[in-house]
Amino acid sequence: MNKLNKKAVRNISITTCGVFAALFLVSGIFFYLVTGAVSSDEWGVEHIDPSGELAAGLDGKIDELIESIDAASRGDTLVLTITQEEATSKLDELARDGDIAIKTRNPQVYFSQGTVCASASITLGVQMETTVQVEIRAENGKADFTIKRIEFGRLAIPKTLINNVMTAVEHELEKRWDESPVTVEEIDIQQGVMTITMVKK
Repeated sequence: MNKLNKKAVRNISITTCGVFAALFLVSGIFFYLVTGAVSSDEWGVEHIDPSGELAAGLDGKIDELIESIDAASRGDTLVLTITQEEATSKLDELARDGDIAIKTRNPQVYFSQGTVCASASITLGVQMETTVQVEIRAENGKADFTIKRIEFGRLAIPKTLINNVMTAVEHELEKRWDESPVTVEEIDIQQGVMTITMVKK
């Protein structure tokens, strides 16, 4: 092998090694970001231990609400109150029963000043921690959702992608709101509790 060929092979080898090193570096950074710890510590809340009793209690509240809606006359007011412990317990039950499309572990739901904060460990090829913060309010007889933040591990999702997610969610919910027998008059989210006030159509 002449000097020119040796130099070419050496350059190709160095370049190939460099490419693989870059790929490993990028992959390593990506996995570090998505498998890192969630930032829910800054929420200043304690871990909620899910309870089957609380999940059943929320089911009971919803069953009672459905019965009340059926019995209500047009213009009647109905109220549903949900605690963050009930929401966490129900989400945990759904996750354990396989009723959530994505494999989910250790979900946590917190209510605070107009915002719902949730976190969970999910599996999308790899296991990662995810958090979401959503503002919810009543608007035009419906619940209006604004996603303020989505994170996968240490990786924050860009605002443009969040807007695309919101558009898809709103499109999915639009038909369901139109078919709903009630209008949403108020959604009051205080520390640990969410109260939804509805009026029968």
